[in-house]
Amino acid sequence: MKTLVIGAGNPSFRDDGAGLKVIQILRNKLAGLKSITFLETSSAGLDLLNFIGDYKKAIIVDAVITPTGEAGNVHRLTIADIISKESSFPHQIDYAGALHIAKETGLPIPEEIIFYGIEVKDINEIGEGYSPEVERAIDLCVEKIIQELNEKREEKSSVKQVDTCSG
Repeated sequence: MKTLVIGAGNPSFRDDGAGLKVIQILRNKLAGLKSITFLETSSAGLDLLNFIGDYKKAIIVDAVITPTGEAGNVHRLTIADIISKESSFPHQIDYAGALHIAKETGLPIPEEIIFYGIEVKDINEIGEGYSPEVERAIDLCVEKIIQELNEKREEKSSVKQVDTCSG
């Protein structure tokens, strides 16, 4: 199954870059897997439709702010969840709106789309690095995505983590 894993965000705005960091870590841990494509982008909403059409599954990772969430929470959401939840992705047209437009106009979209939202306090703080809560959430999100890829793989072998620290 061709899978696209997208990290969205802006690294100039501290915690908003969390999705990008998740993709960087996953790309290193899962190097060499031909069935998975990793993409880092500052695009979101409608712009993502340009990337996802050729894949059977898409996993999108982005910063999120929910009314009752706490910084550092990691949310796993389906399309139905996104439409029904009060959440704020830091982009002009949200993902639900973009997917609705894709369906209405017949644009190709993956059979399965999963969103991982990393709860942040502030998406507008300029700077480098992440808050301690988001730093921990990045690691948790990576593990959840690896677990999801293991559970959903159609191939007999499981996703293997590559030790990039051995010398």
